[in-house]
Amino acid sequence: MWLRTSLYLTYIYYRKLFPKGDILTFGLLLGVLCYALYALYLHYESWQYALWSLPLGSFMYHNNRKDLSLLKVHSHYRAIIITEYVIENLPFFILMLLKEDFITAIAISLSFVLIGYLPQKNFTLKYPFSLPLFSVSFRALQPLL
Repeated sequence: MWLRTSLYLTYIYYRKLFPKGDILTFGLLLGVLCYALYALYLHYESWQYALWSLPLGSFMYHNNRKDLSLLKVHSHYRAIIITEYVIENLPFFILMLLKEDFITAIAISLSFVLIGYLPQKNFTLKYPFSLPLFSVSFRALQPLL
């Protein structure tokens, strides 16, 4: 049950990238992914540090999720989230396994588990000063110039 939910959430995540029925965009996206994986496979020793950006992307997505309160209805919502992050990055895990880089694969998998247990935080910083070129009006910021 939770695996099907994770697959559905992954489908929704990638569905945002292209409109419904647009086979050309889907093909181009898949082609770019295959080309990137092939290039990374050929130059893995010099570019393997780029794989450590995968948890960063999943962390940013996790921090901006709007459906977390809906997912908390399920008893295994953390397993759903962790499985979703692993499915989204599955081509890169397959690449790591083909290159026999098991330590990196395990470390990135553990970072996805850690991300699944992190609470959402708001990282917006307020200005420590007033903006002189803007005046605040009802529901809008208007430039004074």
